Amino acid sequence: MAQPFVYRKEIDGLRAIAVISVILYHSGIEIFSQGYLGVDVFFVISGYLITSLVFNDLTNNRFNFLKFITRRARRILPLLFFVTFVSIPFCIYFLSPNLLENFSQSVIALNLFNSNILFWFTSGDYFDLKSELKPLIHTWSLCIEIQFYLIFPLVLLYFKKNIKLILFILFITSLSLSFLENYLYINSIDLFKTKSFGSFYLFHTRIWELLLGAAVYFLNDKLNNTKIKINLSIIGFSILLLSLFTNFFNISSVYAVNSLFSCIATSIILLSTNNKSNIINKLLCFRPLVFLGLISFSLYMWHQPIFSIFRIYNNNLNLSFLTLSILVPIIILLSFVTYRYIEKPYRNNFLISDAKFIKNISIIYIFTFILAVTILITGSFYKYEKYKKLYPSISFNGNDVGLQNLIRKKTLTSLTNKKIENINSNNINNNYLIVGFSHAEDFFISVNQVKELTAKYNFFYQGISYNEEGQYYFKLIRFLESIKEKKSFVNSKNIILDVDLSVLENDILKIDNFFKKYNKNLILLSPPIYFKVINDDPSVFSIHKWHLQNGFKDKLNTYQLNKIMYDLVDKEFFNVNKKILDNLSKNNIRFINKVEFSCPNYKNKTCYSLTDNYKKIYFDNTHLTLDGAKFFGSIIYKKKLLEKTN
Repeated sequence: MAQPFVYRKEIDGLRAIAVISVILYHSGIEIFSQGYLGVDVFFVISGYLITSLVFNDLTNNRFNFLKFITRRARRILPLLFFVTFVSIPFCIYFLSPNLLENFSQSVIALNLFNSNILFWFTSGDYFDLKSELKPLIHTWSLCIEIQFYLIFPLVLLYFKKNIKLILFILFITSLSLSFLENYLYINSIDLFKTKSFGSFYLFHTRIWELLLGAAVYFLNDKLNNTKIKINLSIIGFSILLLSLFTNFFNISSVYAVNSLFSCIATSIILLSTNNKSNIINKLLCFRPLVFLGLISFSLYMWHQPIFSIFRIYNNNLNLSFLTLSILVPIIILLSFVTYRYIEKPYRNNFLISDAKFIKNISIIYIFTFILAVTILITGSFYKYEKYKKLYPSISFNGNDVGLQNLIRKKTLTSLTNKKIENINSNNINNNYLIVGFSHAEDFFISVNQVKELTAKYNFFYQGISYNEEGQYYFKLIRFLESIKEKKSFVNSKNIILDVDLSVLENDILKIDNFFKKYNKNLILLSPPIYFKVINDDPSVFSIHKWHLQNGFKDKLNTYQLNKIMYDLVDKEFFNVNKKILDNLSKNNIRFINKVEFSCPNYKNKTCYSLTDNYKKIYFDNTHLTLDGAKFFGSIIYKKKLLEKTN
């Protein structure tokens, strides 16, 4: 027997808790790392409410699929397209060409109601911090709900007689697929070659949460014992708070396991709080909570575009307490306005007829879609062209990382092979063996780009590889022991070592003694500089930031650009670097300070971004392009950094 649909105020309170947890998660506050599970709460609530609406109409023979879809469209589409439309000009202005292209793709996918599929293909892991740079990343859940609205009523309609059995089979199938997808992802078994988290984004691995809400509807009249309901509601509410706002139930790397707690807790609350005398009902009906619940859809829609655009402009994934104290009230205010003037009117058939609704939504849909396609085809291209005209030698499309890395590797291989063939044992005092990882490669390539240096010295390279676990120092010593018979080691008086000095701080003298045992001079490279760039490489970001501040009329001021580059470095780095180098000096160990060629004027708050002829120095947040290697190689020569180690 169908249960009549009754408005339950406590569900709005539940929505408020869910949206608060999601906003706290996207704010980046570490202690709320489980807040993303608030979306699961929305799914269970949605499953419960949609089943209530549809099954009640089916039982009373008044279900009309078209009317149902129109009602759901009135609920979602006006706000969805309005927020998207408002976000577009801000994204055009603030986003770099690469990010703008990604944004336009997400708008198109959203208009086709499959942004969840796009993000599955393009975003990688949802928990990757770079996902926070996507203004519309949160719309994946809305697309799953829309897909549910299109499919679920038809399942209820055509399988009405055996609906409970069918829903149970679908529930078990979806939950099993979710666990399977999780297992494959965790074990790096990528069937579709997307390198992404399918069970998070896809309909078939999420529908079990909505079906759990449907199950609540069918069980709602089975639980009548008031005392049991009170106890269950307290248990359910406690589990929910612990799962959303703490790591208490973060017990597995399998996402679906952690999700079960929030989903089951929501189901228990829906089953047990439909009584005004219930203590949890009273808590959830607390007026401020109900208010936030009523505007929860607007809160959900506004928070991510605002957070992401702010992060992009400030190049900082972390939102400070001060920033949040400004942004959150703005989000609440915007949400109230859009709830009052967009959500409520469009839900009311008397204020806005179906014909007017279809007309209005069609206009904004078509306009938004055309605008997104235009941006994709010409908008980001227009930004590329503006930059390309000013800086023809720089790539701004974000797709040259692989190419630059390939060029770097080919250069390394060519230089290494050439040097091995020409090892000179006659004057080993002028031979340098550079040992280390990727930053040692950069240094090796840099010094080999300067004819004046290669005419006087021979430089060889030896990469470090560990095939064992264990303490860093012992692994390093065992590796060095393994190369001591190599020609490049034997015939090099000077060993330039690039390793993690922060880990080896207490073992430096022992490493120095190791080389003294073989009559070698140890020269250590200082720690590498990392630029905190959250999407583009630091050079591109700095240029984009400068033009945001100064317009596109003129070519940039390199001094100001270098100041922006300096701002991308964690200021603690310079203190740590100084401490490490002071320790080396105290122990009379030679070193080369990379800051002297990457940020020689760091006390004036500048770091190099481009070469003298406007070419990129870095292709990611720390590694050098070939042009960057040539540029730094010339500085190493001019500053006589090698001679200073003798």
